[in-house]
Amino acid sequence: MYINMDFSAYSEDSREMLTSAYNVITRMEKWNYIKETQPGDGGYTFTKNEELINIMNEINDDYQYHSAASLGWTMRVMQKIALEINS
Repeated sequence: MYINMDFSAYSEDSREMLTSAYNVITRMEKWNYIKETQPGDGGYTFTKNEELINIMNEINDDYQYHSAASLGWTMRVMQKIALEINS
């Protein structure tokens, strides 16, 4: 279902961040959760949703160079993927 994503349109650093997040979400089997869950008024950066926080912590553990902004942006890209695939 979620395999072989092509992030070649992004810079090398962004590709690394996105590939890492993609692989973490796939490993955790959280694509449907990402698709069905909104982060709330603060967006991903300030979400209070415990499961989203758990997913983002795993992503941050896998790619340790995230800032709050880059992690929020990465999650928005992952949300876009989740919404577009099998919609």
